[in-house]
Amino acid sequence: MKQIPDSLIEAVRIDGANDIYIAFRIFLPLCMPFLAAITLFYGIAYWNNWFNAIMLVDNPDLYPLQYLLFKLNSEISMIQDIQSTSIGSTATLPSESVKMATAIVTIGPIILFYPFLQRYFIKGLLIGSVKE
Repeated sequence: MKQIPDSLIEAVRIDGANDIYIAFRIFLPLCMPFLAAITLFYGIAYWNNWFNAIMLVDNPDLYPLQYLLFKLNSEISMIQDIQSTSIGSTATLPSESVKMATAIVTIGPIILFYPFLQRYFIKGLLIGSVKE
């Protein structure tokens, strides 16, 4: 917010705007690209978080999708390790296809969420607000 020109604030003050008007009509719209980026990054970080499910959730019905997919991948890896050490095993597990399928399932909501925030990335920060 320090990079927003003082001339813009002065122009709005001359027109008779108070601090609340400046905050919601000037600062907030100009900061929307930053807020959209922070929202997207925080949403992705929260969506990919499976560690909190291990630490905080006791009921298996309430486990999030990321934890279930992590558990599925770790179980497949464990079974593959057991099969690689045993001599008589002939069954094969779909390791890479399961990993790719879980990747598609996990990125689905983020891909659906991104277009709603994309317009804020395209707009830019100070396009057309102050000409110097």
